[in-house]
Amino acid sequence: MLVSESGTKAARVRGFDEKAMALLLRARTSTRRLDRRETLIPHGPAGGSLVLIQRGWAGRIRHEAGDRRQILDLLLPGDLCGLEAVIAGHALCTVEALTDVEAVRFDAASLISLMQSHPELTIALLDHAVHQTANARANQARMFKRSATERLTDLIHALVQRLRQMDASVLEPEIPLTQFDLADATGLTAIHVNRALKSLRAEGRITIGRGRMRVTDLALVQGITE
Repeated sequence: MLVSESGTKAARVRGFDEKAMALLLRARTSTRRLDRRETLIPHGPAGGSLVLIQRGWAGRIRHEAGDRRQILDLLLPGDLCGLEAVIAGHALCTVEALTDVEAVRFDAASLISLMQSHPELTIALLDHAVHQTANARANQARMFKRSATERLTDLIHALVQRLRQMDASVLEPEIPLTQFDLADATGLTAIHVNRALKSLRAEGRITIGRGRMRVTDLALVQGITE
């Protein structure tokens, strides 16, 4: 069982069984807390380590001209990042904390050694990476949705599914992203996101308070995106 510094049970890697998790933990080196906007993994050769998002939300970020961010994929508790940096020695994008984050870091050399001697760990890591690639492709496809409301609702729907996979008992999942984060994840402006959120809130699908969105009408959100 993975335990945080506070002594409470923490997130396990999504899709890992007990054996794969136990193997991965052999390479664990440290647990670190980061503030929002801090970098977990920098783009380039300096990012050669695997990181587990234990608490909080992060994003794979590409910085464009004019200091505009594009959020390629959102990382939730139980998600890994940096596997390509471990294998190839080069991080393909920056990983940045979107909320306060607690992250577990794994030593690259130890991890490679474990992967060589335990193919079941390699398979588990590849399976996790395949699912993350699918999430990133879905996020790119979202950019072709016609309206701001369609893009935003599609993103909310995808995040709700991931959150409920983590805990099916949560009836009204919370999404702790700012309007600027939502804009960068959907290719919209913050103004368009604000208008779309107002529309969804007016229709009773979400509530917004204290910097968090709560999804209150899952059936209606799912119906829109189907």
